Amino acid sequence: STVNRLLANGDTHIYLTTRNDSSTAGPVIPTYEDFETRMADWTTRLDYLVSKGLTPILSMTPEGSGNTAITNQTVAEHLAHYQNMVDRFDDKVDGYFIGIEVDEWASAAHVNQLVSELKKLTTKPVGVHLTPGVGGTDADTSYYDGADFIFLQTGFDLTESEVAELMVEALELGIPV
Repeated sequence: STVNRLLANGDTHIYLTTRNDSSTAGPVIPTYEDFETRMADWTTRLDYLVSKGLTPILSMTPEGSGNTAITNQTVAEHLAHYQNMVDRFDDKVDGYFIGIEVDEWASAAHVNQLVSELKKLTTKPVGVHLTPGVGGTDADTSYYDGADFIFLQTGFDLTESEVAELMVEALELGIPV
């Protein structure tokens, strides 16, 4: 199981996405009743993960491709989701990040606003995850402004020394990676 693999790796955290669309069947935005059932199930699952020694960190938004019904939401709609997740699960998680590869669907200013607003709802750290590279595809480190940590995606097929170079570059920004 995934839990056993993570524990065998010595991992202490698990990263979970709180919502998603289906790129083939259109957006999966549950009814209120479905949502309530899913959230009760999430509480059980989060409790189970914590009991196993894996503390969740929640991604508040999925990556952009196929998820436009979510990524194109207004700030108010994003914040309503953030509030709901914090109200329900803040005591079960170690932190949050705005979303996966947020530079695919939002400007740095938009991400900075979402970080700021989420930080008003919780005392837990809030991070940013971009496409591969420090500052993502466009090397725009302003995406990290106000973030408490960076989820650095190094990329693919890199050597160990290339990954190390990216880590050093990211750490030089003074934000935990």
